[in-house]
Amino acid sequence: MKEIEAQVPESQDPEAFIPRAIGEVEEHIEDDSPYPIVRACVSNTDDPDMPVMTLRMWSVGLTFSVMGGCMNLFLSLRYPSIWLSNAILVVVSFVTGKVLERIMPIRLWFIPSWIPLVGDRSICLNPGPFNIKEHGLICMMASNCINTPYGLHMVLTARKHYNLLLGPGPSGLIWLVRTKAVRVSKFEALVGIFLPSNLAVAAVLNAFHAGDADKGSHDLTRLRFFTIVTILYAFYHFLPGFLFTALSYFSFVCWIRPNAVIALIGGSPMVIPWTVSVHVFAGFVTFYWILLPILYYTDTWNTGHLPIMGWAAYDRFAQAYDLDRVLNPDRTLNLTAYEEYSPVYIPISFIMTYFIAFIFTTTVIVATILDYGKEILNVARSKIVEDEDVHARLMKSYPEVPGAWSAGVLLVSLSLAITAIKIGDVDTPVWGLFLAIALSVVYTIPTLYIYSYSGKVPTMNLTFELVAGSIWRGRPLALMTFKTLCVQWYLSGVGFVESLKLGHYLKIPSRSTFIVQVVAAVVVSAAQVGLQQWIFNTVPDLCDPDQKGFLTCPATE
Repeated sequence: MKEIEAQVPESQDPEAFIPRAIGEVEEHIEDDSPYPIVRACVSNTDDPDMPVMTLRMWSVGLTFSVMGGCMNLFLSLRYPSIWLSNAILVVVSFVTGKVLERIMPIRLWFIPSWIPLVGDRSICLNPGPFNIKEHGLICMMASNCINTPYGLHMVLTARKHYNLLLGPGPSGLIWLVRTKAVRVSKFEALVGIFLPSNLAVAAVLNAFHAGDADKGSHDLTRLRFFTIVTILYAFYHFLPGFLFTALSYFSFVCWIRPNAVIALIGGSPMVIPWTVSVHVFAGFVTFYWILLPILYYTDTWNTGHLPIMGWAAYDRFAQAYDLDRVLNPDRTLNLTAYEEYSPVYIPISFIMTYFIAFIFTTTVIVATILDYGKEILNVARSKIVEDEDVHARLMKSYPEVPGAWSAGVLLVSLSLAITAIKIGDVDTPVWGLFLAIALSVVYTIPTLYIYSYSGKVPTMNLTFELVAGSIWRGRPLALMTFKTLCVQWYLSGVGFVESLKLGHYLKIPSRSTFIVQVVAAVVVSAAQVGLQQWIFNTVPDLCDPDQKGFLTCPATE
């Protein structure tokens, strides 16, 4: 024992290792994200030679985006409705990509040189293993196109309540406005911290594509584990979700650890921090469990004569409001007829929704200014807010999106929107479009900051409605058009930045992210416009309360 101790130099004393170990840890952290949750979900390495804009990515991404977008458009007309989530497409596209990886031939086809733009290039049906960057671009397509366009609500409402038939031209142009261009570098700098929802997607993609080559053929890989869990959960959910739905009211899983905070509140702390869930629950209790019953049972604003929950409008006889009795032939409000007929009465829950919208109008901006005003000002002045992490340094290997691309898409979007206003007979001046753009930009930046630390996107559609109602009083078509333009530009900006951030985590070139989103938006919008016209022409009694297929269009109420 003494001989061994004699061979250990004094410089290797355990206490001497502490400063060196701390230095190595700090050096490792400097070469990674400063946020532990990002380090746990996102890789700090990159392979610039990994195929990205492959034919396999385009075919899988556009196919599932069109299918998902059209399916959700149709299902949104139904009440009660079901929904195809983006998570399903993430899984299905992975399986499809792996199948194509195995069955497609590995060979090159060369495009003749006389074909413009793409001549003298090669196409490969199987560029190698289905990789995480291809999968990430498919996720971007699906996440931005699978949702039902907000313009559908306007088209349906104008058709049902105002007898205004917006053909495929005007409605298609309104939907295509969602291909809004956002300047990449500025908005990416504004969101200096992570977006929680992207971390969940990045963690799933890394789990799917992390190498399992070192495992034996009979070992439990991530994909096999996921498949087993999915099948078992399908059997588990079949009983309470189909045969005996009353069992879904009992949280059997929470009984295992009843004192766990996450189990009691619900939700993933990676996507939505548990502190945010606590705040949301506290707000829900305050507004809907305490304030709402007090207002209802004291018959405030005569709401005690209406259902406590609901979204429909009623007249003074507590019957469904007859909108035709208060409209002029030009679809504007007839004040004399309105006074003779009845004021509008809405349930107290609907009033509470508008009350919260009034709060959102100012608190979103004030909270952002107080918390991040200095940071936003530094970014606007092109000053460095914080040191670049390894992800930002790796992304410098790829060229940014040229300003001409963003300007081109912006001009096209403006042209489409102006055309839709001019030919659609929607009673809206062109200057209202530019006001909608300005208002959406004003609220997009605060929304991104709130989304970055809460995991939730504030709903600002009622705020836009309040602004339009104060400008165009008695002109419902102008209100709906302005609100639609605001919401679509606002949501497209948030979705675009969210995809940029996901591409930042996955080391996907910014130009690829830009091209994929623009192309997918145009293709899916065109498919949805065609489906919409087919539904209008073939489905009888569409949006009627007694429609036999339950296609009652709940969003038009």
